[in-house]
Amino acid sequence: MTKINKLNLTIALLGAMAMLFCNCKKDDDEKANTVKDIDGNVYKTVKIGGQVWMAENLRTTHYNDGISIPTGHTNEQWIGLETGAYTIFPHTIILDGLNSDTEVMEAYGALYNWFAVETGKLCPAGWHVPSLDEWTTLINNAGGVQSAGGKLKSIRTSPEPHPRWWGPNTGATDDFGFSALPGGVRQFSDGRCFDIGGSGYLWSTTVAVPTLGSGMVMEYSEGYAFTYDGFHQNNGFSVRCIRD
Repeated sequence: MTKINKLNLTIALLGAMAMLFCNCKKDDDEKANTVKDIDGNVYKTVKIGGQVWMAENLRTTHYNDGISIPTGHTNEQWIGLETGAYTIFPHTIILDGLNSDTEVMEAYGALYNWFAVETGKLCPAGWHVPSLDEWTTLINNAGGVQSAGGKLKSIRTSPEPHPRWWGPNTGATDDFGFSALPGGVRQFSDGRCFDIGGSGYLWSTTVAVPTLGSGMVMEYSEGYAFTYDGFHQNNGFSVRCIRD
């Protein structure tokens, strides 16, 4: 083999090794920026300040110990629950763009009652539902109550495809890639689902008032984000997990 051929072979081998290294590094980076739940759903993650958050609403149908989370409750059953449950916002209420409850789940995630949050087993291992203090830290890192909603909300706005906020999606810039979505609510008082596209209610683990839950709220028509500690525990809200 001539010196030129040897040199060409060496260059080719080095190039192949470099490509292999780059591909491995890309795979490692992608894994580092995602987390998988027990159902195998993969979520993007984002670091904001010193916190690492899921950048999507939780979609798991099992606790992290493998036990199924109950679902399929009638409205009357839902308002009387005292144990954990989830629901999927009915696609028949949305009417346009989503043709099954499975598509709703993929776009907006599930709605969980507070009893499911209380188990401490909703999030993947190494992750947890945030406390009210952790939500407050996020809001402060995103500019404070008056503007944090806009900086955290997804910029997707009707008539863009789901998932999306209703217009005008006030202040939405999604500066940090948190991409908050309006998963709506299943109401404690009558079991109805409403307000998908209009509001994002996200649970916290904090119990400031006995028998009531707490969480963080964003609206389509406002740029704010605020915490509240007086939610009925039979509400169905979205969940975002934060890394331990």
